[in-house]
Amino acid sequence: HFSKLDSNIKDSKEGKELLKKINYANLSKKGTKIRDFTIQSTQISDSLSIKELLDKNRLILIDFWASWCLPCRENSQFLKEIYEAYSEKGFSILSVSIEANQALWRKAINDDKLNAWYHGIDNNEIIQKELGVFDIPTFILVNDKFEVLGRFNGRWKGQMDLKDTIMQAL
Repeated sequence: HFSKLDSNIKDSKEGKELLKKINYANLSKKGTKIRDFTIQSTQISDSLSIKELLDKNRLILIDFWASWCLPCRENSQFLKEIYEAYSEKGFSILSVSIEANQALWRKAINDDKLNAWYHGIDNNEIIQKELGVFDIPTFILVNDKFEVLGRFNGRWKGQMDLKDTIMQAL
């Protein structure tokens, strides 16, 4: 834990950056509640709120990604698998892109055939900052009470932990 580090490390540039990341991650740690937010969308209308999605689903996976992020793009198959496995049970996905170029965002969605679930773009980094997302890919699983059930990295271990959490929650 950060508090146990030597003060020279805590006061260093790297230590301060680490503390900043820890504080950001705590904004969406397990057990916290998120507020409703609205995001520019490719579907439904020009915008989409998390409340709209949670009115229709028991669980929403908020997937932070970008078209230029190779690990994010590699997650496409995993996201398709969990969507197909759990969408009939009250699970859906909101993929939130953090990039500025909407054309590349829309092209990646089409190229990777990701049209089955919801997509939004956070090109002003408002939601990203509010939920403390500083690295992508990042997954945040939220239930219909707006409670965070878990925050996961998009790598293999994070995927397995996410799958387990979804199965337990459904």
